[in-house]
This record gives sequence, structure tokens and C-alpha cells, in this order.
Amino acid sequence: MEYRPEIDGLRAVAVTSVVFFHAGFPVYGGYVGVDVFFVISGFLITSLILRAMGKESFSLTDFWVRRIRRIFPASLFMLGMVLVVGAAIMLPQEYKGLAKSAVAQCLFSGNIFFYRNTDYFAVASEYLPLLHTWSLAVEEQFYFVYPLLLMLLASLGPRKLFVCLLVLGIGSFALCVFTTARYPDAAFYLLPSRAWELLAGGILATWPTKIKLSFTSKELFSWIGIGLIFYSVYFFNSDTVFPGISAMVPVLGTVLIILGNTHGLTSIGRVLALKPVVFVGLISYSWYLWHWPIMAFMRNALFGFDHTAGTIAIVVSFIAAVLSWKFIETPFRHSSPAQKPRQVFMVAALSSFLLLLSTGIIIYMNGLPNRFSEPTRQFIASSDIPTNLQTNHERIEDFLNFHD
Repeated sequence: MEYRPEIDGLRAVAVTSVVFFHAGFPVYGGYVGVDVFFVISGFLITSLILRAMGKESFSLTDFWVRRIRRIFPASLFMLGMVLVVGAAIMLPQEYKGLAKSAVAQCLFSGNIFFYRNTDYFAVASEYLPLLHTWSLAVEEQFYFVYPLLLMLLASLGPRKLFVCLLVLGIGSFALCVFTTARYPDAAFYLLPSRAWELLAGGILATWPTKIKLSFTSKELFSWIGIGLIFYSVYFFNSDTVFPGISAMVPVLGTVLIILGNTHGLTSIGRVLALKPVVFVGLISYSWYLWHWPIMAFMRNALFGFDHTAGTIAIVVSFIAAVLSWKFIETPFRHSSPAQKPRQVFMVAALSSFLLLLSTGIIIYMNGLPNRFSEPTRQFIASSDIPTNLQTNHERIEDFLNFHD
């Protein structure tokens, strides 16, 4: 598949929106960056699978080997580091909850875990280091089902495949609108009400090739598309009914940009294809992985989280993302193609098992309370900890000493 740098540029827009929103900057709708990611993922995965099917070279095993190389190494390393840092600064019950969320992510069910346990826009969610893994779980669940669906529908021919994906997308969107009004948490976190966003990218990838757009139409689509994305980033907020109909704004914007730049770059496409913008897009997965745990731990450890702390978190997470992309994500993604799929699956399974074993011990030992001194454990067990001392055990020690 021909490389399209403007799509990496679009990734940059998405991840930057999410990171600055989480850092507390006035991009109150920055959470829609996740929706942009969903459309891009659906488009690229569908394009790659259909291209391989057209050459009669598609294999589910090869597909999953590529997915494992793409997502597992950086994700598992991030989970391991989060558990290490959590052991240093989190109280037992918080640490036990962190371990449970790590288990959920290992089992591709982080979205279900957080659906059952938290509200994404609640203040308390800002202290959960793995909350951001819900969107990764949505994609992973989609990738379990979607290749099989394409294998089944591709035999019908391109036009019928396009129609089938369109019908499925409309059905998922209708479910999204219905559940947003009645069960908003389910609509936000769960795959059935989010699948239409990924399917929007799939529908675009099966767009009838005979339909050509004029230069003016492509420019218009691109400008409208970027306008819709920026509108949702700057004018949506936590009070916006979301996902529902509102999610159509960033989704449609992303579709229009990709469509408008399919055969040659528009003026917007050329900006998105600039090397600095593309670089941010290339590290977007790692930046997304690292930004939220760093911000959550800073909120846990500090008395407050102002713009200065947010700026520091952005810089630190960006550096972590570059290092993760260069030394973890890229080497594993481009490792030797001669490596047998069985070896890849075995390494992934063993790594996941070790992480699950570690988290199982943490959960069984109720968050490892022996990390703290006896006076601190007694204080934790018998008293409500002041909110500005919620996770830093050194401050708890100071609090105890002050009241002796």
C-alpha cells in the first residue's frame, strides 16, 4: 500500500488534541482525537486486508503477527513501568485497582473494566493511570472480529462489500445514538456503539474507484474536514452529549480529509505531510501510551495540577514517546520477517503471562500493604486520608509525625 504521509499528519492532530486536553489546556473537546484515530485505523486496516486479499496472500496468522509486533511491546512495557511506579506512590487499595485495570488491558477488555468502574469525565478518573487503555481495547476487540467479517463479505464483490459495511456502520451509529441517550457510559466505552467509527474508515477504503473527485471538490472536502475536526476540538466539552450524533462531526471531518487526499495532496494535505507533523504522527501510538500515566501519577503525587505541571507532563511524555518509538516500538515492528509466527505468539503469551502473574500477586496481596510502615498501615486502615495526601506515602508519614 502506497504510504500516505498526510494520514500520519492527521494522527499528529489527533494525538496532540488528546494530550493537550488531558493536560488541562483549553481544548475542551480534545477527546475527539480518539475518534479520529478510530477512523484512520479502520481505513488503513481495511485497505491492507483488501490489498492482501486481492493478491490472494492474506493470512489471519500474518495479520495477527503484525498486530502483535505493532502494539504489544510498547504496551506491555508501559504496563510494567506503570506497575513499578504505582508501587512507589500508590496506596494499597489504589494499587490493587491499578493491577486489576492492568489485567483487563492484558485481556483486551480495558474498556469493559472502566465501563463498569468509572465515568471518563469524572474528576476521580484523572487519577487512574490506565484509563486511556479503554480505546486500545476497543480497537483490539474490533480486530478480532473484523478480518473474519471481511473474509466473509469480500467474496460478494467490491460493490456489495461497500453496501454491507455501510449497512453495518449505519446500524452501529443508530445503536450509538440510542445508547448515548439512555446508557451513556456503555455508548462511550463499548465496541458495538463505537464500531461505526472504525467502519467509517472501512467504508471509505471500499469507496467505488470509478467515482473521481475534481480538484475543487478535493480542496473543499479537505477544508471542511479540518474545520469539522477543529470545531469539535475547540467547541465540544465534557457537557457535550457524546458520542451520539456529536461524534459524527470529527468522524465526518476525518473521512473528508482522507477522501480529499486520496489521489494527490490538497493544500491541507501538504501541511499535514510536513516532516515535523508526520514525525509527531509516527510517534503518536507511543505518545498516547505514555502521556496519560505520567499525568495521572503527577496528579497523584502533587497537591495540584496546573498549566505548569501540564506543560511539564507534555514535555516529559513526548520525550518518553520518542524513546519508546525508537527503542521499543520500531525495532519490534520491523524485526526479522524470518521469525516464525509461533515464536512471536509464544513471546507475546509469555510476556503477558508474567505480567498477569505479577498483577495477580498484587491483587491477592491486597495492594501489597507491607510497602508501608506499621504506623502508616494503621492510619490507612483507620482513617480517611486527606485528599491532598491521597497517594504519596512520604506525605502521609509527615502527616503522622506532625500529629504525634
